[in-house]
Amino acid sequence: MSGKLMIVILILCSRSLVFASCEEKSIATFEVDNQDYYPYVFFVSYGQDITDDSSGSDEYQGYFYRVAVAVSEIYKSIIIEKITFGLEGSNMKIQSARQINDDDLAVNFDYSIHLIVDFEFLAWQSTTSFICRIHGDIFLVSEIDKPMIKMTRIR
Repeated sequence: MSGKLMIVILILCSRSLVFASCEEKSIATFEVDNQDYYPYVFFVSYGQDITDDSSGSDEYQGYFYRVAVAVSEIYKSIIIEKITFGLEGSNMKIQSARQINDDDLAVNFDYSIHLIVDFEFLAWQSTTSFICRIHGDIFLVSEIDKPMIKMTRIR
């Protein structure tokens, strides 16, 4: 399914007469030091795991990213987590949790509201990228393994 989504994205981006050109922006994230947001999580999606058994330890066998969406009143926070795991999925730990900066998103894509009200996760594109809908626009979110993520508005 992810291959089909990529083809759709390429078609949308290549049709400059019908669609506005794709806009790619760097969006800041910030570290979430504690997991106080967990009582408010209403959606979680897990990406594909990366196995790295070079450590030779049962404590660490690999990692994966997941997207968590927390809600407070009507506003949503998008949190990108890196989860490490041990042998056969044991010893799962949140290695890092970073939240997408709402203000940076609003400024870069000219949204009048600086808080995310409308978010829908659509699909994982790769281990470090996914497709979502925010305020009616479809985005390819990539480089989620970095402090500055890339967001490409497709429409």
